Amino acid sequence: MNDTPSVLVVDDDEIICEFLATVLGELGYQTIPLPNGMSALKYLEQNPTPDLILLDVIMPEMTGIELLRKIKQNPQFNGVSIIMVTGISNITEKELAFMLGANDYIEKPFDTRELIARVKTHINLKKTTDAFILQTKIQDTILQTVPGVVFLKNSAGEYIHVNDQFSRFVGKLRKEIEGTTDIDLFSPRCAQEREKTDNLILNLGIPEIELQEEIETLNGETRVFLTRKKPVFDNNNIVNGLVGVSIDISDQITLKESYQEKAELLHAMVNAFPGEIWAINPDTEIILQNENHMISYGQLIGQKINEIAVSEKTRSDWIKWLEDACNGKTTFIEPKDSDRGNTGYCNDIITPIGGERILGAMGICFNNSPKEQNQELTEVQFDESVRDPSKREDVQGSNL
Repeated sequence: MNDTPSVLVVDDDEIICEFLATVLGELGYQTIPLPNGMSALKYLEQNPTPDLILLDVIMPEMTGIELLRKIKQNPQFNGVSIIMVTGISNITEKELAFMLGANDYIEKPFDTRELIARVKTHINLKKTTDAFILQTKIQDTILQTVPGVVFLKNSAGEYIHVNDQFSRFVGKLRKEIEGTTDIDLFSPRCAQEREKTDNLILNLGIPEIELQEEIETLNGETRVFLTRKKPVFDNNNIVNGLVGVSIDISDQITLKESYQEKAELLHAMVNAFPGEIWAINPDTEIILQNENHMISYGQLIGQKINEIAVSEKTRSDWIKWLEDACNGKTTFIEPKDSDRGNTGYCNDIITPIGGERILGAMGICFNNSPKEQNQELTEVQFDESVRDPSKREDVQGSNL
């Protein structure tokens, strides 16, 4: 990339072109002399972004004013600075040049030092402007690619910049949002709550706020956002605005509520089951017990098999059943008298949890006491592999 400033000198006077090329070349500028307006247009079609054009007004075929008009009418040449140079002192001509977009005007014969000063001023101004435009484009690109709603407010709480996601949510163009406040975009209740949190940053010096908020627009749409707001400081380290980023979590909230409802229903069903239910993860940790299992063994959730006060035989059986389940194998335990200190009649099933990825083992145990009350449970309809001993694997051992 060539950082040398380029100056286009358009003048039908060959001596002036050579003189300016010499003077500007000594300053380190690249100078391109062109004799008329047509040659300048052809050059600009291939090189549309010179840093500056020194444009003579009086030229044959196409005057400098005509060339100025064509340049300013073409969006491709936006940002090109133009200094008009003429030997005629005409107020009307100057007014027309400035109306058409000229950046400056200098009369012949010109003082070389004055010309150099003006050239330097406009080139430095263009550099600053280009840097600002580039920075703005970069910032805007970042704002548009952030996965959420982004907004910037001034110290009065007015929106001075928003991204497209914000624009789509409130149903207004970005330029329509600039200069508005929350009361112009959201319901009165929502606007009041947002202004309260803004005030904590703008007036009370809170360095950062993160909150979950329900935002309702004027068209009635309501969404839930996770919002983070931070102050923006000026060169004197004084808060002169704030920036906010909001991530729409409405779908996650709905999903969480749905899962919670299902979890509550599952919990109720598990505890209403007329037997014991438990689950162990591959690390041998108890992760689920229903109330009946707790009555028999106490609270075991969070404990590992080797931490539970049971016999070595029972512990060995549990580990074996868990290993089998992790390998995709279901274990059926032959009904037998319970070893829990009563005369109950037990029937256990140990089965894998999960599909392709096994998450552990779940056990189900039917246990009635006294023995004659177990008849109803032993008549529960299982698949044939459970009902027919010839189609199942019998494992003798202690029950979990």
